[in-house]
Amino acid sequence: MPFFYFRDKKRRPKEIDLIINKDGALYPTEFRKSATPDRNDARHFDELTMFKQRVATGAVVSLYPQKAHLREDVLNLSATSL
Repeated sequence: MPFFYFRDKKRRPKEIDLIINKDGALYPTEFRKSATPDRNDARHFDELTMFKQRVATGAVVSLYPQKAHLREDVLNLSATSL
């Protein structure tokens, strides 16, 4: 199971901290040192469509204490539960 990160410096800088490639799907992950994650934390996940692979449910790992949906395809995961 390969692990990657994504950085695009061409236009406005874009970055995804961790991408897990498993079973032909990309799982994007962002790490935030914040207890108030929001959907904007996953704003670059859609950039992964350029790789012509399925982009699966992404995650934002934060200090928020509960698992929660930030948008339909992005979960917040508590760093303390990992």
